[in-house]
Amino acid sequence: MMKVFKRYGMVLALVLMSSLVGCGSKPKPAAERILGNWEGKMEIEEESLKKFMKDNGIPEEKLPDIKETMLGGKFYFAFEKDGAGKAGEGEDDHAHIHAMKWKVDSEDGNKAVIAITDHHDETVKLDGTFQEDGSFVAKIIPPENEKGEMPSMTVTLKKVDKLPADAHGGDDDDDDHHEKTSAGKTVEKETNE
Repeated sequence: MMKVFKRYGMVLALVLMSSLVGCGSKPKPAAERILGNWEGKMEIEEESLKKFMKDNGIPEEKLPDIKETMLGGKFYFAFEKDGAGKAGEGEDDHAHIHAMKWKVDSEDGNKAVIAITDHHDETVKLDGTFQEDGSFVAKIIPPENEKGEMPSMTVTLKKVDKLPADAHGGDDDDDDHHEKTSAGKTVEKETNE
């Protein structure tokens, strides 16, 4: 009788413990966790960058310059509760911040896909995971209309108190560097510089 009790008692104890461990551990929804200001750096898988360069006829000796350009700055995001926000890149003293819209495409526990539509109406997706330290590490999925295979890129975002000031001094619709097309899309103005 004691053998039976020990065997089934142990099983019962394990079942009870496993049910208690799961209590209260469900993470907040991604739409709540992503709110606020974020800053991050991009990483590029070098082999996929070399393949991208080769496929696009870019000489391999340009690799250091391209890496410096792509990896030299930071990314900035401000996710607001209503699905609006800001996105940009650059450095703290020379950032270019633009209006954006965002939504959670999908989520599963700590994993989430965040769709970001920029001021050019192009949608980039961040397919990532919320980390224990509060950061969000995501693979960057380029817009669907992007030609060719893009290099594999990831970004590690960390929460910050505020975004840097926009080096342009305001919304792109009002500055001297952008214009609206007949379709209402904001594009870079062509310059003869």
